[in-house]
Amino acid sequence: MILVDKRGGSGPLQSALEQAGLPCTETLLAFGDFAFEGKGPNGTTLQIGIEYKTLPDFISSVRSGRLTGHQLRGMRDGTYKPDTPGIRVTFDRIWLVIEGDWQADDHGRVCTYKGPKHGWKPVHGGISAPELEKRIIGLEVRAGVYVWPTRNAAATVRYLTHLYRDLTDGAWESHTSHLAPHNPESLEELTPFQDAVMKWPGVGLAVSKAAQKKFGSLRRAMTAPLAHWADLTMESSAKTHRRFGEANARKVCDFLVKSYK
Repeated sequence: MILVDKRGGSGPLQSALEQAGLPCTETLLAFGDFAFEGKGPNGTTLQIGIEYKTLPDFISSVRSGRLTGHQLRGMRDGTYKPDTPGIRVTFDRIWLVIEGDWQADDHGRVCTYKGPKHGWKPVHGGISAPELEKRIIGLEVRAGVYVWPTRNAAATVRYLTHLYRDLTDGAWESHTSHLAPHNPESLEELTPFQDAVMKWPGVGLAVSKAAQKKFGSLRRAMTAPLAHWADLTMESSAKTHRRFGEANARKVCDFLVKSYK
């Protein structure tokens, strides 16, 4: 079931989603425009939240800071702004769908099509194409938000339909289109320890190095308490230190318990 916030621009999409065969119910969400429960790894449930914006609304919310300082923050932290009315959900995965066809003019300004009489005109707010693209990249890379641009309402409905079906029709492990029997060579040779632990959730090369240094063996890594994993620190190229953290450590420990019990 998809919860559809009855405020703003998400309401008119409900009938189109229902025509596409998706079960919907109108409600009041404290944050986000659409919400549903998806099937996660190992039989878990993922709370999926979707923020829907037209291009002008996205630009306005970026300029004001409302998108990142209020809306996305509220979707990630269900306890934020307790006085905000509506159903409160802490979302595990967040999507931002930006609807609107645009292109850059000769001056690098973002323009939308205003019809055959007026042609392509700069959008209100005067945002440049590089700034718009950098904002989107920042949301994906640093905020962990999945951003998907659509040209029009039909494309938005099509994408939401595919997203809902992908995350609800079958178990997480039943989806195999992303898998391929290819093992590319690494620029850096991995130790057997690193090769093993990098298959655990949230463990990349830097974490695998820190884990090998701290634990020394796979047996000790697999039996280490959560606090020891959380205290792992990785050194970046800038010589700064990053802690693995409790949330990541819990994912590793839960994975080990379920996989090797």
